[in-house]
Amino acid sequence: MNKMLLLIFMLFFSLFISAQGNVMEEYMYSSGKIWVAISVLFLILLLIFMYLWKMDKKIGRMEDEFNS
Repeated sequence: MNKMLLLIFMLFFSLFISAQGNVMEEYMYSSGKIWVAISVLFLILLLIFMYLWKMDKKIGRMEDEFNS
């Protein structure tokens, strides 16, 4: 029952978003704000990957110390 209700909600929500998508897309492109949104998203993803890479190096060093 819960899965069916969740599925219906997701379908309704996706239809609502797609109906509003064209207006938002036109606004973002016409005002040039799409590039700001893409830049912020890229920066956030870059910071996440840098954090994960740094943590992987630290964990690797800790494993080496533990095993030796």
